[in-house]
Amino acid sequence: MWKRLEQVALEKDDFQVAERCAASLCDVAKARSLHRHHERQINTKHNTNKENFIQTNQAFKVAAQRAQAGDYNTAVDLYLASGMPGKASALVLDHRLVGSQLDRVAKALTTAGLHEKAGSLFEMAGQYRIALEEYVRGHEYKKAVELARTHAPERVVSLHEDWGDSLLEQNFIDMAINHYIEAGASAKAIEAALMARQWSKAESMLDGVSENERIPFMLRLARHYEDTEEFPAAERLYVDANAANEAVDMYSRLNEWEEAHRVAKSYMEPRQVRLLGLGRAQRLEEDSRFLEAEKMYLAVDEPDLAINMFKKNRDFSAMIRLVEHYRPELLKETHQFLGQQLEAEGDLSGAERHFCEAGEWLSAVNMYRTNEMWPEAMQVAKLHGGADASKRVAYAWALSLGGEAGAKVLAKQNLVEPAIDYAVESGAFDHAFELAHSACVAKLPEIHLKFALYLEDEERYEEAEIEFIKAEKPREAIDMYLHQHNWLRATAVMTQHDPSAAPDVFSAQAKACAENGQMTQAEELYVKAGRPELALKAYKDIGQMAEARRVAQRHLPHLANDEELLSPSSGDLQSKSAYLVTGRKLEQNQDYRGAIELYLSANSSLQGNDLIDVWNAAVLLAENKLPRDQSVQIISDVAKRVLKLGCFDRAIELYTTLGDTESALSCAIQARYWERAAEIAAGSTELASRLDAAKRMALRQAEDADGLMEHGAETAAYDLLAQRREWDKLWHLIAQKSFSDPVKLQEFCKAHIECLIADDEACAALRILSEKPVAPSIVRHIGLYRKLVRKLLGGYVHKENDYNVIADLRATLLEIAQKQDDPILTNPSEESQFSAFGRLVMATHYTSLYLNCLQNGLKDLSLKIAVSILRFSDIIPADKAFYKVGILARDLNETSLAFISLNRYIDIAEAIDDQIDTIDDADLQHTSLPLPTVIPIEHFVADENDREAVRDWVLASCVDNKIDQQLPESAKAANGTLYQALFPTEYPSCLVTGFPVASW
Repeated sequence: MWKRLEQVALEKDDFQVAERCAASLCDVAKARSLHRHHERQINTKHNTNKENFIQTNQAFKVAAQRAQAGDYNTAVDLYLASGMPGKASALVLDHRLVGSQLDRVAKALTTAGLHEKAGSLFEMAGQYRIALEEYVRGHEYKKAVELARTHAPERVVSLHEDWGDSLLEQNFIDMAINHYIEAGASAKAIEAALMARQWSKAESMLDGVSENERIPFMLRLARHYEDTEEFPAAERLYVDANAANEAVDMYSRLNEWEEAHRVAKSYMEPRQVRLLGLGRAQRLEEDSRFLEAEKMYLAVDEPDLAINMFKKNRDFSAMIRLVEHYRPELLKETHQFLGQQLEAEGDLSGAERHFCEAGEWLSAVNMYRTNEMWPEAMQVAKLHGGADASKRVAYAWALSLGGEAGAKVLAKQNLVEPAIDYAVESGAFDHAFELAHSACVAKLPEIHLKFALYLEDEERYEEAEIEFIKAEKPREAIDMYLHQHNWLRATAVMTQHDPSAAPDVFSAQAKACAENGQMTQAEELYVKAGRPELALKAYKDIGQMAEARRVAQRHLPHLANDEELLSPSSGDLQSKSAYLVTGRKLEQNQDYRGAIELYLSANSSLQGNDLIDVWNAAVLLAENKLPRDQSVQIISDVAKRVLKLGCFDRAIELYTTLGDTESALSCAIQARYWERAAEIAAGSTELASRLDAAKRMALRQAEDADGLMEHGAETAAYDLLAQRREWDKLWHLIAQKSFSDPVKLQEFCKAHIECLIADDEACAALRILSEKPVAPSIVRHIGLYRKLVRKLLGGYVHKENDYNVIADLRATLLEIAQKQDDPILTNPSEESQFSAFGRLVMATHYTSLYLNCLQNGLKDLSLKIAVSILRFSDIIPADKAFYKVGILARDLNETSLAFISLNRYIDIAEAIDDQIDTIDDADLQHTSLPLPTVIPIEHFVADENDREAVRDWVLASCVDNKIDQQLPESAKAANGTLYQALFPTEYPSCLVTGFPVASW
């Protein structure tokens, strides 16, 4: 409507009305142009006199007349002179006037802001480019697009976009969207749709824009759906916009924790999910929404925290439920703990339940006993331990009451005899006697017997004898004394209380005498016991056949003619003289072979010297009566026999007789007869060498270092001193003797350092390394250096001389590298060229600088060095490295770095607690940190409260949106930040900070 009215006003040269129409259409430029033209009209009317007005009016009429007369050019001039370019343009268009008139009219139309008419004139004149521009200026995009389709097709798209912009300014949003779509300006189309609250249409066009352009629109749409409670749609858009955390926050605001966790688990990193879940679970716990908090703890796989929550809030049933399901191995311990706690609080019934659930019903019984609740104690014992357990409790009850009262309790329970038995088994005989006298006299003999046996075990024999007599068991007392070889008391008891035991008493005494060689007494006792056959057997067992025949003839005549007793060879050869006498008889009969065999048949029944004398007789006879080859064999056999008996002198003589110097030398060496061995080895280089080696070996076995030194075996002496860890003496002798073997010196230095490190004396080990003339080889003993450096760098806190120790370590390592030509000295800043030793040097170097900066208050520089030290977390304990960075960053308000470092520290600390070897390193794969992370054996932060404080800070910080919880994605993204030192780089590292140096 406004557009049409504007056109009519312009045709009538009513610029004031046309100006208002342009203003209504928000065409500011055109409205201003029409306003200026209207002012000129007013000024013209006010500044001309009446005659000019009349003339002008007449010119208008004359122009009309001239047009009717066909004088179009004159009419055009008059129209222009009268300020009516609209009528002039109509005349030009109607009659297709060209030439200068057209240019003049077009200029007048442009000046008057009549761009549409000007465009029409230029189009008619074939000046399409100018016509197109005039259409655009006049916001006649429809004509402009139609003209462009024919004469400037490359402008069609941009014209549609401009058309959309124009319509949007006029609030024709729906029409603007269509033109934006035609122009391919999807972003503007989506923006317009959002302005028009056409949410579905905006969402349908999202695929037409790039990802970077799409995300802001998706977030706006998601927030709209969240406001309209269309939460699934909002979640979908948040997730598609890579803003899953926004979806999690949305569900969190709605208290939809399960939905929040589902989204987080699906689209966020496990560590973020865990921290997020823990933070929310703690808030739920603070709000006393324990079941919801439990779900959240379980969702992030932290059942222990849920268990602890219920423990703190005394919901023990829920606590036990979770322990049973998630920590069954701790169920018994948990029940025990709760039982003890409830007992301390006075809830004995509840304590009983938990004790019994833990299988510790005895604890429940003892609890009731302590509180004098005996019926309850008996009930628990009977229910869980059976009748025997109940009896023991009843006995304890009676014992606590004592005397008649206790007996009455047992009688009431019909437990007198079981209680007596239990008292006896427990060694409480006084109470057993007391109960028996009070309620069961018939049990007294049995108690006396068991008491006697107990006293016998305690070696209280006289008291045991009395109790055996009271128990009417004198034979038991006799056996006790016989076992102790106390013949006097055994005989006394036998005489007074059991004469029938006499044969056994005398026989036992006789046997003991026989075993001690007192055969005469043994014989008398056996006869006194009425058992002479035992005396006969005793003589036969020891080979005294004559005595055996005598006993048989006197006491057992029916056995006197027994062939065994009459045979001369059966057992008479039981002494040296017997062998020698018998052997000489064989020699006299010239049975030399038989005599030798007889001599050699002598066995260990003879005493050592007697046995050797018999064998010597065999040797002498063999030398004199047998051929050489046979005698050598016999002499060799005897030599081996005497050697087994340890008679080295005789063995040496025999081997010497045979000319077997090697065997003789072996005997001398075995006996440690060094002078005798030297005599044997004299004249033989081979035997002398063997003797020398044996002597050294003996000195080593005897650990005689001084002897080795005197013997000239210096190296062996040094080895022995090192083995015995007599380091001071070792180094003193080495210096005294100017020992200079570099291999052995390295070996000794290595062994000494390892010993000190094992004894937790790393500083002393460093001193040895720096003072000794030859350090262990870097190539062969890199493990030793790594162990020493780890030991010193792993515990440098809380000591006043930290910096000095680490500085000494650095100087020592550099000196060793220089002496051994390690490549670390050629280019120490090229990390890619580090040798294993070089990494140890640089780790020590940066640690030294870190401590120095801390001492001098340079915390900012200390933080940068601490970040660089993280690259050496396989040398310095990883938990320590991340903890130092995190604490220092937190102090300097570098909260993002502090969060990342301390969060990593907490992961490592939990791995130490759980005794696992690996943790998730996925978020560090793109860094230059050593992976996989080496988990220390023990905590750097020993106080659990301090570790909990760090954990609480991390949990509190994980919900702070201002903290960036992730490392930069690449080295390029980390450039210029504190994270730069953590990423691979082609540039050398600064020797002060460890950060890359891009230029020199």
